[in-house]
Amino acid sequence: MNRKHTIDLLFFFFFFLQIASVAYLYFYWKYLGVDAFLYISIEDILLASGGIVFLFSWVFIIICFSVFFMPGGKDFQEMEDGKPWLGFFGVIVCFLVFLGEALYLPEYMRSYFYASITVFAYLTRYLSSILFHPSGLNNIFNNKVVSYICLSLVITGLIMVVPLSIWNARVDVSRGHAGENVKYVAIAGCEECYFGFLGKLGDYVFMYSSRANKIVAIPSSRVESITYH
Repeated sequence: MNRKHTIDLLFFFFFFLQIASVAYLYFYWKYLGVDAFLYISIEDILLASGGIVFLFSWVFIIICFSVFFMPGGKDFQEMEDGKPWLGFFGVIVCFLVFLGEALYLPEYMRSYFYASITVFAYLTRYLSSILFHPSGLNNIFNNKVVSYICLSLVITGLIMVVPLSIWNARVDVSRGHAGENVKYVAIAGCEECYFGFLGKLGDYVFMYSSRANKIVAIPSSRVESITYH
């Protein structure tokens, strides 16, 4: 790859992070029963992309490692399976498996959940090889390596973003129930009002009330303090 191809790849990765951030925010809050698009701001998208940048940076490293250092890594770009439906079927199966983990895997098995991210990131080399030529990405970037890595990022995003957002929402609510590792919000003018902090969207702070078992939203101006317990 030359300098131009490297810049194209990094630009695509940045653009990919913004799209993934919007999807992550939407499905995270959707699981909690909140329509994020009614409150979301540009700042929220940038903060969300910062929150998942480590995850997809790890995925990015795995994909690049499989291409440049694994035996036969670059040969995957030359494969022409001729059956793109197999690639789409594989993406759907991986998505459903990961979604099942996000929905039903107990929180104490979170190490297994995060380990499966590495497994799925590695498996994309096979899915990308099947979908590489039908995708037509090589006609856009004019470089097989860049096109292959970009396609792999898209596939991992399709597989991981929704399950990951649901998993994190589940974990946050579960910890709110248990009162473990929770940020508590104190509301101005209400000495006994303390809620578990979930996040901020636009000008509103969203909290979990374990007593009422529901999500509460209040304007940021009414928040007196947020403390970690």
